[in-house]
Amino acid sequence: MKESIYTIPLTEVFNPKDGCPLCRLEDMLVERTVEYIIGAAMMEPDVRAETNRLGFCRNHLEMMLPRKRKLAMALMLDTRIQELLDEFVRPENFDKKGSKYKPSPAQSCYVCAQVDEVMKKMLDNVITRFDSDPEFAKLYREQPAYCMKHFEAIGNRAYPVLGKKKAAELIQLTAEITRKNMKDLQNDLKDMQLAFDYRNAGKPISEQVKNAVERTVEFLGK
Repeated sequence: MKESIYTIPLTEVFNPKDGCPLCRLEDMLVERTVEYIIGAAMMEPDVRAETNRLGFCRNHLEMMLPRKRKLAMALMLDTRIQELLDEFVRPENFDKKGSKYKPSPAQSCYVCAQVDEVMKKMLDNVITRFDSDPEFAKLYREQPAYCMKHFEAIGNRAYPVLGKKKAAELIQLTAEITRKNMKDLQNDLKDMQLAFDYRNAGKPISEQVKNAVERTVEFLGK
């Protein structure tokens, strides 16, 4: 069951050609993991042991709240608190160097850990498919954007997966797509600034320019 929730066809992620496809992939993984945690995972002792140990970051806890599964959350949070009482919230766990726990419970998250692990494998699949599947390589080239986070991720994984020559070609291509998107964002930001000039008062502003700040924040801060 656990493995099946991470089975996402790459073409499904790359076909829309709307924003960064790897952000879309990561969002799908987060959504499936959160849904799984407060659903089927409640009956799996190994998963419960890990959620007790790692807990959840605030962002993913807040994703769970609107799903109206309060009993499931109460059970998970109850055993998570017990884990912290038993293992962490004790004076002897600290010395002059600080907490002996790395990472600390305040910084760990089951969902983040699961998604990071699966994303590494999915990125390797993307890179391998780009090299071996011409149709997928075409889809990859046609994407409008790769965000900063995933441009870096592709750059970090390309050499180990493809070797020097092929990796350099993939990174060059990804950089070109990323740089074009950045220039487009920059132009929209400049147009937004001009819209605030009193000489342009009353002139219509496109939705693209209106959303320039939000789109740039998403690109830089994903």
